[in-house]
Amino acid sequence: MNHDIRRTVRTRLSELRVPEPVVERVIGHAAKGLARVYDQHRYASEMREALDAWEKRLIALVAPPPGNVVPLRAERPADGLAGSTTALAERPCAPAVPYSRLRRARRGLLAHRAVDHQIP
Repeated sequence: MNHDIRRTVRTRLSELRVPEPVVERVIGHAAKGLARVYDQHRYASEMREALDAWEKRLIALVAPPPGNVVPLRAERPADGLAGSTTALAERPCAPAVPYSRLRRARRGLLAHRAVDHQIP
């Protein structure tokens, strides 16, 4: 299991107030010290409850209830303008530069750097 995923699951299960021994077993860590010798409980039902709680949390993050969703863009009126904002076609943008010109400029810059720094 990827360590980023393990760290995230570990952190979020702690936020959900899952007990430490259960969290450690969910992410695959064995008990340490005397607990390893004396505590032979498998924690299967506890791990299932923890993973069910994690599943509910993930679903709430990925697919929130419809009442929680706010539209990002308002509907455009018939004239194509949304309120006081400027339509995309009317917004100023940088002039287009041909890709070949950018390539030549970059090639020249690299050649200049090679001369300055004695790069072969």
